[in-house]
Amino acid sequence: MKYAIQTEQLSKSYRGKRAVSQLSLKVPAGKIYGFLGPNGAGKSTTMKMLLGLARPDSGSITILGETLDSRSRLSILEKTGSLIEAPSYYANLTGYENLKITCILKGLPLGEISRVLGIVRMEAQKDKKAGQYSLGMKQRLAIANALLGSPRLLLLDEPTNGLDPAGIHEMRDLIRSLPEKYGMTVMLSSHLLSEIEQAADYVGIISAGRMIYQNRLSALRASAARHLLLQTAQPAADARFLRESLQLEPEITESGIRLPFAENDLVAEMVRRLAEHGSCIYRIREEEVKLEDIYLSMVKNNGL
Repeated sequence: MKYAIQTEQLSKSYRGKRAVSQLSLKVPAGKIYGFLGPNGAGKSTTMKMLLGLARPDSGSITILGETLDSRSRLSILEKTGSLIEAPSYYANLTGYENLKITCILKGLPLGEISRVLGIVRMEAQKDKKAGQYSLGMKQRLAIANALLGSPRLLLLDEPTNGLDPAGIHEMRDLIRSLPEKYGMTVMLSSHLLSEIEQAADYVGIISAGRMIYQNRLSALRASAARHLLLQTAQPAADARFLRESLQLEPEITESGIRLPFAENDLVAEMVRRLAEHGSCIYRIREEEVKLEDIYLSMVKNNGL
């Protein structure tokens, strides 16, 4: 099975407003897929449709090799764990008791509870009532609940909400370990690029309900043009000299002279000519292309 999740032309509207438009997802099996987009882009609506919690207006959904419909939904859900939007729990029950209810409903052995509590590091809080948990602890409890039964597919909607920096780091490490340790496919949604960048193998970017990019995360980074940044004492004069002597196309920025990326021979020639011209060169370096800039540009160009 190449894809754990595959949709074709998936669409959904609420009160005449299109929330998801002709979305074609391809989530590779055994990988972490980052589902990225601004708040309101359609991420949660998409994940609800994948779980059968919302009915699409059109399009098809295939999960773990089965077409999702009313007959296959229960079979698919037995192999799927999820955390969508806010964690749900019984406030008057302990963490252990909340997980026990899920085990009974799914017909799972109660030994599963200790296993998942260990994974999310909640053993010490298992006998505390869930209503007394912090938001971060509630998030951990919800993820423990999603992990009961070792599902083949895990859908996590903003799983680091409410966690402190140490908790975010632990949760990220946990998510990254799931494909290798348990053979799971993880679909991880977030509006924060930093979370996706540090956890995902593949990324799908959604804006205004439409898919605007889908590929390996490394391919997104490689798609950006590379540049050189040259800092000199007189950037305007030096840029003019480079344009006239080497037919380059420099751009004056706040950081210095920005040039298209060049190989070592051309860089050496550029530096030599500037030195002979009497220019004072402070430094030259390859300009770091931030993935965030690429992402924000893509989203801005597509309506959000």
